Amino acid sequence: YSSPIGLYEAVVSVQWHEGVQGRSLEARIMTPEGTSGTIDLPFRCGLVTVDGKPYPGRKPVSGGGTKSVVGRGCESL
Repeated sequence: YSSPIGLYEAVVSVQWHEGVQGRSLEARIMTPEGTSGTIDLPFRCGLVTVDGKPYPGRKPVSGGGTKSVVGRGCESL
Protein backbone atom coordinates (compact mmCIF):
# COMPACT_ATOMS: atom_id res chain seq x y z
CA TYR A 1 0.00 0.00 0.00
CA SER A 2 1.46 3.34 -1.01
CA SER A 3 0.51 6.43 0.99
CA PRO A 4 1.63 10.07 0.94
CA ILE A 5 4.17 9.28 3.70
CA GLY A 6 5.57 6.13 2.10
CA LEU A 7 5.15 2.43 1.38
CA TYR A 8 3.49 -0.14 3.65
CA GLU A 9 4.04 -3.80 2.84
CA ALA A 10 3.76 -7.16 4.61
CA VAL A 11 5.00 -10.55 3.44
CA VAL A 12 3.74 -13.35 5.68
CA SER A 13 4.57 -17.06 5.73
CA VAL A 14 2.63 -19.35 8.04
CA GLN A 15 4.00 -22.85 8.55
CA TRP A 16 1.58 -25.31 10.09
CA HIS A 17 4.10 -28.01 10.92
CA GLU A 18 2.91 -29.84 14.00
CA GLY A 19 5.64 -30.80 16.40
CA VAL A 20 7.26 -30.12 19.71
CA GLN A 21 7.36 -26.37 19.07
CA GLY A 22 3.89 -26.22 17.50
CA ARG A 23 3.14 -24.01 14.49
CA SER A 24 5.27 -21.10 13.35
CA LEU A 25 4.75 -17.75 11.67
CA GLU A 26 7.28 -15.58 9.84
CA ALA A 27 6.55 -12.10 8.50
CA ARG A 28 8.46 -9.20 7.03
CA ILE A 29 6.75 -5.85 7.57
CA MET A 30 7.83 -2.65 5.82
CA THR A 31 6.62 0.76 7.01
CA PRO A 32 7.70 4.35 6.29
CA GLU A 33 10.42 5.85 8.49
CA GLY A 34 9.09 7.73 11.50
CA THR A 35 5.95 5.60 11.87
CA SER A 36 4.96 3.22 14.66
CA GLY A 37 2.27 0.65 15.33
CA THR A 38 1.39 -2.53 17.16
CA ILE A 39 1.58 -6.09 15.87
CA ASP A 40 -1.62 -8.06 16.37
CA LEU A 41 -1.44 -11.71 15.31
CA PRO A 42 -4.52 -13.87 14.65
CA PHE A 43 -2.82 -16.65 16.65
CA ARG A 44 -1.68 -17.23 20.21
CA CYS A 45 2.09 -17.87 20.15
CA GLY A 46 4.41 -19.06 22.89
CA LEU A 47 7.10 -16.65 21.70
CA VAL A 48 6.96 -13.68 19.33
CA THR A 49 10.08 -11.77 18.34
CA VAL A 50 10.59 -8.57 16.36
CA ASP A 51 14.06 -8.32 14.84
CA GLY A 52 15.18 -11.14 17.15
CA LYS A 53 14.00 -9.47 20.38
CA PRO A 54 11.03 -10.79 22.42
CA TYR A 55 7.83 -8.85 21.73
CA PRO A 56 5.32 -8.84 24.62
CA GLY A 57 2.44 -7.67 22.42
CA ARG A 58 0.27 -4.57 22.46
CA LYS A 59 3.34 -2.30 22.67
CA PRO A 60 4.21 0.13 19.88
CA VAL A 61 6.95 -0.88 17.48
CA SER A 62 8.61 2.25 16.16
CA GLY A 63 11.28 3.26 13.72
CA GLY A 64 9.78 2.36 10.37
CA GLY A 65 11.81 0.43 7.81
CA THR A 66 11.74 -3.37 7.57
CA LYS A 67 10.97 -5.51 10.62
CA SER A 68 11.19 -9.29 10.92
CA VAL A 69 8.37 -10.85 12.98
CA VAL A 70 8.61 -14.50 14.07
CA GLY A 71 6.10 -16.47 16.12
CA ARG A 72 6.86 -19.94 17.53
CA GLY A 73 4.57 -22.39 19.26
CA CYS A 74 1.47 -20.78 17.72
CA GLU A 75 -2.09 -22.07 17.86
CA SER A 76 -5.42 -20.77 16.59
CA LEU A 77 -7.40 -18.52 18.89
